[in-house]
Amino acid sequence: MRLCDGIMAFPSLILVLGLVGILGPGLSQVVFALILVQWAYYARMFRGMVLSLKEQNFIAAAKVSGSSQWKIIRKHIIPNVLPPLAVMGTLEMGWYHHGYISNVFSWTRSPASDTRVGRNDS
Repeated sequence: MRLCDGIMAFPSLILVLGLVGILGPGLSQVVFALILVQWAYYARMFRGMVLSLKEQNFIAAAKVSGSSQWKIIRKHIIPNVLPPLAVMGTLEMGWYHHGYISNVFSWTRSPASDTRVGRNDS
């Protein structure tokens, strides 16, 4: 969690811009930079939900009934953790599209991608 705290201590946009500057221009580099920066938020949310689920009565009942740790994880933890993470990811897709990708990708375009290059305006 210390690595997550270190990543979350810096503004995400600055880290993404720095990584795109290192990786080079292009949409795939922007997406890769977003993944490298944003995984910490998902890891922190996942950990928090698992820690709160661990204290629930149905987990204690599953332990008392003799279920193994893997069965508890597979049958109780994962089904209760994945839907909120999916909602978080879905909501952030629109935010990334309008916030990061439109700004960062517009800054990384090469001059050859401009439609005015090579046009004869006479």
